[in-house]
Amino acid sequence: MKRFAFTLSELLIAMTIIGVVAILTVPSVSKNMANKSNIVKVQSTFKLLSDAVVNMRTNEHVSDLIDSSLYSDKATFFANYLKLSKVCGKDYDECFAASYVSLEDEVPEELEAIFSDEGYDSYSAILANGASVLFFTPDNSNHVGSFIFDVNGTEPPNIIGRDLFSFRVLSSGAIQTAYYQPFYDEAARKGQCISGKSYGQPCLQQLQDKDWVMDY
Repeated sequence: MKRFAFTLSELLIAMTIIGVVAILTVPSVSKNMANKSNIVKVQSTFKLLSDAVVNMRTNEHVSDLIDSSLYSDKATFFANYLKLSKVCGKDYDECFAASYVSLEDEVPEELEAIFSDEGYDSYSAILANGASVLFFTPDNSNHVGSFIFDVNGTEPPNIIGRDLFSFRVLSSGAIQTAYYQPFYDEAARKGQCISGKSYGQPCLQQLQDKDWVMDY
């Protein structure tokens, strides 16, 4: 009867191959796990904020959200309709990371403008679930404003479309996750997402359209 055994050199070769495969695959697996974890946080935070808008509209008996606390008294909205662990107001550096980059590793100027408080009526806080949230109303806006949220607070990766997203709230009370130029096709929307446009709003729309699968 033949006996099968491995020599020391064969074992070393096998271990080397296994090590190389691990080096190549572990980072990818870790990244996928992190992305899936962030997607769960995106879903839960989006629901928390959407529900808060619905509750506010019901409790304040408003049909036009221009007449609501979300528009006129953001501190009251945050205090009454969200569970907070920390209030930052306009001290954004206490709630958000110092800077964010797009998936192309670029820093969008429009996002920097919001955090530098250039002409925006805004308010920020950290939710009980650890997500950072900012609501801002641009000057000359045709909508109530937009929520920007980072599901990890100040923690990494601090990348638009990974942990930073946004959506609009219309005066009718509708939540708008579709990119504001709806004639854009999917490829164009993904391009907008990757370049960090609109604070991650195209990324959120893409996630929803793809049943919460991060395909960009």
